[in-house]
Amino acid sequence: MEINKKDRVLDIGCNNGALLLYASQYSHQLVGIDILEEAIVLARENLTMNNVQAQLYNVKAQDFNDEPFDKIVCNPPYFNTKEIGNKNMNYFLEVARHDKYLPLDELFECFKRLIKDNGTVYMVHRPSYLPMILDIAKNYKFKCIKMKMIYDENKQEAVSVLLAFKIGKVDLIKVERDEIIR
Repeated sequence: MEINKKDRVLDIGCNNGALLLYASQYSHQLVGIDILEEAIVLARENLTMNNVQAQLYNVKAQDFNDEPFDKIVCNPPYFNTKEIGNKNMNYFLEVARHDKYLPLDELFECFKRLIKDNGTVYMVHRPSYLPMILDIAKNYKFKCIKMKMIYDENKQEAVSVLLAFKIGKVDLIKVERDEIIR
């Protein structure tokens, strides 16, 4: 994430507030939303413990409205429930990991509605969903400007992909050096 001091930052699906904590190193205009009230409580505790101020809201991303943001960060639910079904018996894991409550197309609609014209969206996802992500992004006029694959040293395939999107015309994607988690 590239965040400037004056940037207003939104974390969609903030969970424990980890991305907000990182963003707080650069900006103090932080907003986090999560569908789970328990996640908002956890984020509030985590941010308070680290002396970070943020506005936190227990709301579905599809129902959240605010002034446009300079930056949006998001670690969305990454399993397509229609393809693999619900494999989590735990409700909290189901909401966090399966796109039943926030499908990718609805997430990009939220990005489109909540980002400034020159703003940037940062997202982490599963590499296997990359073709779908790029297709949906294109439908909402988002272009990928940066990408980085994340590998676990014990696995052959990438475990995550970090993406940055902007609205408008972008002809090239900057592919950054892979990162290996040890």
